[in-house]
Amino acid sequence: MAAQGAGAAFDSKEDIDLKKRVSEKRILRLLVCAVLAASLLMPGYAFAQTEALDSKLLDVEGLTVKADISYKKITIKTKKVNKTVKREYRWLARQKMYGYDTFQGAASDGTFAYQLMYNRKNEKCKVVKIGIKNGWVYKVSRPLNIGHGNDATYDYAKNEIVTTYKRGQTRYLAIIDPKTLKLKRYQKIHIPKKIKGISKETTASIKGVAAIAYNPETGQFIGRIKKRRSFIVMDADYNAIRFIGIKHYKDYLCQTIECTDKAILHAQSPQKKGQKYNIISVYDYNGNYLATIKTTRGGKEVESIFRAGRKIYTGEYYSHYKTRTKVVKKKVKVRNKYGKVVRNKYGKIKYKRKKVRVKYKKFYRDNYLCGIGL
Repeated sequence: MAAQGAGAAFDSKEDIDLKKRVSEKRILRLLVCAVLAASLLMPGYAFAQTEALDSKLLDVEGLTVKADISYKKITIKTKKVNKTVKREYRWLARQKMYGYDTFQGAASDGTFAYQLMYNRKNEKCKVVKIGIKNGWVYKVSRPLNIGHGNDATYDYAKNEIVTTYKRGQTRYLAIIDPKTLKLKRYQKIHIPKKIKGISKETTASIKGVAAIAYNPETGQFIGRIKKRRSFIVMDADYNAIRFIGIKHYKDYLCQTIECTDKAILHAQSPQKKGQKYNIISVYDYNGNYLATIKTTRGGKEVESIFRAGRKIYTGEYYSHYKTRTKVVKKKVKVRNKYGKVVRNKYGKIKYKRKKVRVKYKKFYRDNYLCGIGL
C-alpha cells in the first residue's frame, strides 16, 4: 500500500504527455481569444477599388496597400488619428463667422501645420499655425493678399510656405515666412514653350496650377494643372520640366494634393448624388491609378491634405445650422388672475412687453483636422 501511495505521487509518461497537450490547447485558446479581442479593438479597414488584377505591395509613406486578386480590391490598413476631432479651429483661431471662417490649403513642416483660412468677402486668407501633436493654435497671421489660397505646401530646402495664388494669377505662387507668417514675395512659375511629354499646343494651354505639393526626397514640386486632373513637375526654381497625364480618375470634385517619393495623393470631395465619402486618389509618377482611400463621410468638404512623418492629415469644413435660444421682448395680451383678457375703458385689448425665450436657427462653418496613417 505504501508503495502504491508513493507511485501515485508521480505521473506516468502518458499523464505527462496528456497534460502537455491540454496546456498547449489552453495556450492556443488564449492566443485565439487575444487575437479576436485585438481585432475587435483595432480600427477598421478602408477598402478601395482598383483595376490592377496582379498582386502587388505598395508602401505609400506609412500606408501599406496590398492587392487582393480574389476580391479585386485593395485593403488599406489604417490607424485612425483624431478621426472625429473635437477641436473646431475657426473658434480656436478666434475668427468670426462670415470673416476668415473656411479652411483652404495647408502645409506642414512636421511639427506645425500651417492652415489657410479664407474670407469670401475680401478674397484674402489668414495663416493659422497649429501644433500637430497637441492641436493648439500658436499664431494667427494678419490678412494676406493670396486670394483663395486653394493649396499650400512646405519647401523644406528653403524653409518657406508655398501657396497657390488668386484667381487670374495662377501662374504665380505666394511665398510665406513660417516664423513671421508674413508674405515674402510672389513667385512666377516658368512654363517653357514645350514641356516633356506633351505638344507645344498643349503646353501653351496650361494657365497655371490650382494645387501644389513639395517632394523633399527629390527637391521638386508637383502641381495640378488648373481646370485639369493632370500634373506638372517643377524643379526647385519653379521651372516646369515634365507632364504627368492621368489615365484613370474618380469623377469627384478636385481639391488639394500631397505627394511622397512614390505617389501623388489627390484629395477630392463628393460632387454627385451617391458619392458619400471624401476620398484620396493615389497615383504613381507615371499617372497610373493605384488606389482610392475613403476618408470622412460627405457633408464635411475636404479642403487640404498634408503629411507629417508617417501620418497624413486632411483639413475639412462643415456648413450647418444649429438650434439656439435667445431672450426677446414680445408683445403679449394682459390677462387677469382668472386668465381673461383685460380691456381698457374703450374696449380695446391691453398689451404689455414680456421677456420670453425663443428658438432660432444659426448658420455655422466648423473646421476640423482629421488624420489617417500608421
